[in-house]
Amino acid sequence: MRSGHPLEGEETFLLTRRGDVVLFTLRSRSRPAPSWFWRLAYPAVRVVQVVVRTRCLSALRCGHGSG
Repeated sequence: MRSGHPLEGEETFLLTRRGDVVLFTLRSRSRPAPSWFWRLAYPAVRVVQVVVRTRCLSALRCGHGSG
């Protein structure tokens, strides 16, 4: 783990094509870094993760059907 980073974990971004259909899978697992500060801040960090995930999915939906 990198010193000072708020989280430990992993993310997966997966595109799967089935004929003309393209599926996007986003998986994320995380836990707070082993520091009292990040353990205390973890609930706020989780809110940020949800906001970023929601914006990512929204941006993908906006592109649906274009092209």
